[in-house]
Parts: sequence; C-alpha cells; structure tokens
Amino acid sequence: GGGATDVRTIKDDLYSRFIVAGGGGGGGLNSAGGAGGGTTGVQASGRGSAGSQNSGYSFGYGQSYGGGDGGGGGAGWYGGYAANGDVGGAGGSGFVLSASSVQYLPTGYKVDSSLYAQSSNMIVGNASMPTFDGTSTMVGNSGNGHVRITLAN
Repeated sequence: GGGATDVRTIKDDLYSRFIVAGGGGGGGLNSAGGAGGGTTGVQASGRGSAGSQNSGYSFGYGQSYGGGDGGGGGAGWYGGYAANGDVGGAGGSGFVLSASSVQYLPTGYKVDSSLYAQSSNMIVGNASMPTFDGTSTMVGNSGNGHVRITLAN
C-alpha cells in the first residue's frame, strides 16, 4: 500500500504527528486498492478493513501482505489491512489534531494543545478535492502524497 504523508514535530516519531494524510491501499491482481485519507480510509472489494481514527492494522502502518496476489494496506493515522486473494488492500486514515480529536490520541502522544487546528477538511482519496495549485478539482492522487496548510488570519 501507499505511505502516509504527515506533519510532525519530531523526525521519525509517529507519536509526534499532528496532521496525517492516509495512503491508499495497494492494488491486487484483479482490483484496485481502497482510497486513503478522510477520517476513515476505504475498504477495497470487501476484504481488509480500512484504518479509522481509533483502529486499523497498526498505529501509523498498513499491513504489508495478506496472502496470494492481494494488495497491501495503506499507511495512515491507523493503517489499513492487506487483502488476501487477488484484490486490493484497504486505505489508511487521515488525522488532524484538534480539540475534538483528542479522544483518539494514543498513550505516549507527544504534541500539546498549542498545535490544535481551529478548522480542518480531511478529504478521502476517492472524493473530489482541490488540485495542488487550487485552480480546479480532481478525484484522488497517484504518486506522492500532498498536504495543504493555509494560515488563518
């Protein structure tokens, strides 16, 4: 599956992430993987659960192999599960630290309330979203992930 894109305060420390864009699940032999991002990733072909705000394969990681020719799970706040057989893996979830998301923080989390987002819009990868330059819209993204941060006045 695809890797997550995140913003964190400490390099290589999953417990310091405060913005996460979930990665999509990897494609299997006969179907595409599920989209990543949003509060819950997308399950592909009915196999392999997607990552959500409080559960998934693992905190920060998607499952790498489910068996046969199935795709791996995407990484995210919580990663998606891989699919067994020949279908795609599930996507990982996104996350934005805010007053309403603190209920999903794991033990050992290292970011304080000074980085709370006042507002956010997490869009799952199979939905319409602004293009990187903001001049149009697109559905999904292939290749490297993307996060847009706009400072409020």
